[in-house]
Amino acid sequence: MRPSLPVCGGPSSRAWLTRQFNDPYVKARLTQSPSALSPATRFRSRSAFKLVEMDAHYKFIHPGRTKTVIDLGAAPGGWSQVVSAKLGGFRNLGLERDERDEKKALDGSGWGIASPGHPATELWSSSEPSIKIEDEDTLDTSQTKPTIIALDLLRILPIPGVQTLQTDFLLPAAEPLILGLLPNHQMKADLILCDMAANSSGNPTRDTEASYTIAQSVFDFATRHLKTCAPGAADGGSLVMKYFVSPSTHAFRKTHLNKAFRNVYHVKPESSRSESNEAFWVCKYFLGPPRAPKKLDGASSSHSKPKQKRKEKRLPPPPTLPIPTID
Repeated sequence: MRPSLPVCGGPSSRAWLTRQFNDPYVKARLTQSPSALSPATRFRSRSAFKLVEMDAHYKFIHPGRTKTVIDLGAAPGGWSQVVSAKLGGFRNLGLERDERDEKKALDGSGWGIASPGHPATELWSSSEPSIKIEDEDTLDTSQTKPTIIALDLLRILPIPGVQTLQTDFLLPAAEPLILGLLPNHQMKADLILCDMAANSSGNPTRDTEASYTIAQSVFDFATRHLKTCAPGAADGGSLVMKYFVSPSTHAFRKTHLNKAFRNVYHVKPESSRSESNEAFWVCKYFLGPPRAPKKLDGASSSHSKPKQKRKEKRLPPPPTLPIPTID
């Protein structure tokens, strides 16, 4: 007889299980749903509540106005479920279990967990082109449907109204695939989402660098695919992305995000665990890629007055959002 695996391998495992069992959002994930869904619907991930909270406060998902959404690092699909429910009103979010689901639940594959022995960066960047297009699970409707595209290296089980690409969004080959799914093959996205994070290595310095690299890659992607705000209008695209608080990400916001978006908010949702240093940027009204600063020639720079060193202001903690009521 094969011995069974121990349920709790030590104090840390028991502490993790206790936290999971007592976590109100873990419980809510199994019972609650947006009003557009049936009572039996469950989110695939706890992080779906973070998106629900942020949208309730900052209003970046607009039914009828938000027509194109790209979800990066989307597996297992919780954020795409929220978008599908809000924009498409789909009642069935693809939560039926089958043999493939059972296998994934047992071996940990396909649910945002990297294979053992792989570096953290390999979860989101791969040197080998690996692209697989999944069929869209849709509902017939006479109205114009929003375009929702979800990308991840891991397979995403079908979600009604969502087109999934099993690929690395950094690969050159991924760009034409994304454009091919957009209406008229030229339309820019109204909203880009990213809840992606590198696997924790236990080394704070390395984890911070990995988080910063992901933020740069997502921002570069957004500058190519987001809808630009027209002069004097409030119709530019929005970017919502995870980051981990550090001096480098604070500097990144000042040098990149603040120059590319009209409004940039740093948010710590109530559903984000207090012990985690994760936070989110909610960036609204994309103005276009930030321009590189003009370089002064040697003559002009030699006669320029030295700038006084400004006293650096300490970044205030992200605001905590109230928990939205979910009917």
